[in-house]
Amino acid sequence: MLELGCGHYSTRTFLNRKTFADLTVLDSYETDDSWATALKDVTNDARANIHVVPAPMADVIESVDLRAYDLIFVDDSTSEQDRVATIRALARRRPPDSLIVIHDFEVRSYIDAARSFRHRYAIKSFNPETGVLWQTSAELRDVLKEIDSVIKHHAGYLKPDDLDAWVQAFS
Repeated sequence: MLELGCGHYSTRTFLNRKTFADLTVLDSYETDDSWATALKDVTNDARANIHVVPAPMADVIESVDLRAYDLIFVDDSTSEQDRVATIRALARRRPPDSLIVIHDFEVRSYIDAARSFRHRYAIKSFNPETGVLWQTSAELRDVLKEIDSVIKHHAGYLKPDDLDAWVQAFS
């Protein structure tokens, strides 16, 4: 998994063996040294690699082998313009077998930057929304609709960070 922009919730959720039991490698790229420092404890997990890189993230993407990742999570940058550049950089390369998940997908410029992906699906149960982009089979849309349905059903009473409750909801 490739994470563009570390986060207390995202990075720790990806490394949680209950939520991502099959995760073997999490490569997190972060342009803000304070975020990387705040998450330094996760590097105790042998699966985690946090790389502090110079901004903008879009430039860094050019040197990363995106085909090595099944899942790419985008939550980088402190400005909308920089996040748009990151999404456009991914769109130019369109890794054929990767799912790309974008945080804050209700932002119109993010949606526009993602238009060249063959398939897009927005999970709108929580704000901020989450966008999922991919190039392969359209059948994935049915799976995402099921996931979205479970989220909608439980969104009113489960907190987004209650991982144990969400694992139970999906089991």
